[in-house]
Amino acid sequence: MHCCLCDVLQLLAALAALLLVLVAVIAHVTARKMPNLHRHEEEKFFVASNGEKKPFPSIHDRPEKDLSVVVPAYNEEERLPVMMNEAMEFLEKRQMKRPSFKYEVIVVDDGSSDKTTQVALNYSKKYGSDKVRVLTLVKNRGKGGAVRMGVLVSRGKTILMADADGATKFADLELVEVGLDSLKPWPDNLAISCGSRAHLEKESIATGPAKGKTASKSTIARWIKTAIQEAYKARGLDPLGKIRAHSTRSLSSSWAEKGQASAEQICKAATWSSIHTFTRHYRVNVQSDKDLGYGRKVLQAVVPP
Repeated sequence: MHCCLCDVLQLLAALAALLLVLVAVIAHVTARKMPNLHRHEEEKFFVASNGEKKPFPSIHDRPEKDLSVVVPAYNEEERLPVMMNEAMEFLEKRQMKRPSFKYEVIVVDDGSSDKTTQVALNYSKKYGSDKVRVLTLVKNRGKGGAVRMGVLVSRGKTILMADADGATKFADLELVEVGLDSLKPWPDNLAISCGSRAHLEKESIATGPAKGKTASKSTIARWIKTAIQEAYKARGLDPLGKIRAHSTRSLSSSWAEKGQASAEQICKAATWSSIHTFTRHYRVNVQSDKDLGYGRKVLQAVVPP
């Protein structure tokens, strides 16, 4: 009886050891590899505003700035200026109000094939390389890798990650800072505050008595005018003084006519309820019989007699 019990215990111990080995093998096979933190020699330097190459600092150095803004960018030569203009305007105004406030913006070019680096360097020349630095990665590491590489060379007490496409207002940084401050006291002086665009989705959904109803013409007109104004702002241009909801149709129709599009093609894209509406908003000489005749032709192409 005693030998039998020993055999059972030995068998259980062997099974336990086998199970432990099996778990270790599975863990080794399925475990993700540690991120590649290797930096190429070119990635250890930034170009100063005077054209000289200088070594990046380390996140382990003593902080020199109140805020570091890390901007991962991949083929963002067109959208980056919009975001940078907004960010620099906000940060410069904060510094004017509070001279002790110090910041830096680190644009991380994640192996782009366009002129993202050159665009970012223009801001470094304008504001100085102490405020704007460009880290150009030799190869694409993905957004996470780009953020990580930017953080590793940051000098700020607080580090912010901001997208290069300007999807959110940079001024919302203040809301993120409020959230971060609410976490105090921080364990080991470390904390993370994450921004969310969920509230924008809720705001875009109609509520109250208008929910589920067809939008009125005045509401649609307001949306169109707002979209045109935002498009001008996105390009760094001053919005037109007087914007009408018909601006999009009139402008596109004018270019379509100049491009020798037929009246039928124009009307298919932009229908008009009356000849007066068409001639008033379409870029033609309403006093000309020839142009007025063309207006009637366009109108007749789409409006049933």
